[in-house]
Amino acid sequence: MGVESIQVKYDMARQHLDQCQKILHANPHDTIASSQEYQANKEYREVASQYYSWLQQKAKIHWLQAGDSNSKIIYNSLKTRTNKNTVK
Repeated sequence: MGVESIQVKYDMARQHLDQCQKILHANPHDTIASSQEYQANKEYREVASQYYSWLQQKAKIHWLQAGDSNSKIIYNSLKTRTNKNTVK
C-alpha cells in the first residue's frame, strides 16, 4: 500500500462517514441510515488507525534521518550529572 493510497483511503472514508452522518441527522429514526453510519464509522476507525500509524512511522523516519540537534547536549549533561552523583 503506497503513501497516496493511505491518504486517499483516509479522505474517502472520512467523506463517506460525513455523508452517512448527514443523512442520519436528517432522518434520525431511519434504521438503514443508522446501520450505514455504523459501518462507515467502523471503516473510518480502521483506516484512521492505519493512517495515524503511517504518520507516526513517517515522523520517526524523519527524526532518525534529520536527527535531534539537542541529543549531544542532553546526553553529555546526563553523563556529567551521573558522574557527579556517583559515589566513589
